Amino acid sequence: MGIAGVLAANGKLSLAAVIAIGTTGEVVGAYIAWIIGRTGGRRFVDRWGKYLLLTHADLDRAEAWYARHERWGVFGSRLVPFVRNFAAVPAGVAEVPLVRFGLLTAAGSLIWDGAMAGIGYGVGSHWRTVMHAFSDAGYVIGVLAVLAIAFVILHRLHSYRAATAAGDGVVETGRVTSGAQRDIGSAQSVSPHSDASTATTPQPRVPPG
Repeated sequence: MGIAGVLAANGKLSLAAVIAIGTTGEVVGAYIAWIIGRTGGRRFVDRWGKYLLLTHADLDRAEAWYARHERWGVFGSRLVPFVRNFAAVPAGVAEVPLVRFGLLTAAGSLIWDGAMAGIGYGVGSHWRTVMHAFSDAGYVIGVLAVLAIAFVILHRLHSYRAATAAGDGVVETGRVTSGAQRDIGSAQSVSPHSDASTATTPQPRVPPG
């Protein structure tokens, strides 16, 4: 969007068309992601979650967040870097109403794309000078970005393993409890019935005399 804004400043594109096309593209992509989340979000996690370090607990938290911010959750998520790229799938899982989702996505995308294109348009023909000034700082930014990504991956890996271990513990505990209940039930079913059968056995009648 920034480069498109630069091209608009140089007369090669229309700034209004750039913003309109960018916003339309984001809305279409968001609808596709919403449908994926609505129709198969949890099945997707079941199949591919281990590769993306996603669990059902992550979807539960996202769904609860949308429930608490029902009106502005979608709009706000479109204005947050990185989050905006993945906000539509959990919105589909949370079953955010389709019309509201589209309107709020369009509003947030319009602001974001307008800002990015506007920055490019403001830089205009001076973009080469600006990029040269940032070339040295780019190496530092690159290193910081790699460290940030590594931190996020390690944090997600730790959270995924903790959630998986907690789920396994619940399953194992349930199996032990079920087994113990079956043993107790078996013992109770044998002992009382045996006593009852002995106590209720009819005795032969002895005729008088």
